[in-house]
Amino acid sequence: MNVGMPSELRHKLRFWNSCILVVMPFCYLVFMTGCSIFVDPATSIAYDIERGVKHLENKEDSIYIINHNLKKRAPKSTDIITVEFNMVNGAVGTLCKDSAGNIVKTSGTRYHCNFVEIPKTLSITKSIDSTLKIELARRQGIIVVKNIY
Repeated sequence: MNVGMPSELRHKLRFWNSCILVVMPFCYLVFMTGCSIFVDPATSIAYDIERGVKHLENKEDSIYIINHNLKKRAPKSTDIITVEFNMVNGAVGTLCKDSAGNIVKTSGTRYHCNFVEIPKTLSITKSIDSTLKIELARRQGIIVVKNIY
């Protein structure tokens, strides 16, 4: 097959073929999963809000409660997680701590702002084994995060 090729060119071809065999499965994994393997806790909450908005009825004062699994994207060493919806900048932030109170991970996003508004700052600290409930409501045609518990 490569009989007439110089050995240096054959070596380069083998190298690039090897690179393709290693890189292509990784690219497939990243692009086909929508980069979901890199999602942090705050973005995971935002994705649940995006899904929850679709379930909220289209009439005024309708309410839908999202049940978010806090373990979903938190680091394994997390025992306590603080979630804050900030009215000033609209961000949702998470602060993950271990049993000694050391910060394990922080994350934040504004992705959910594409779907909801934050009329007041809401903050809660919960055990990682619990469920975060996010209450969405429709007010004057706008979807808001009404409460978290």
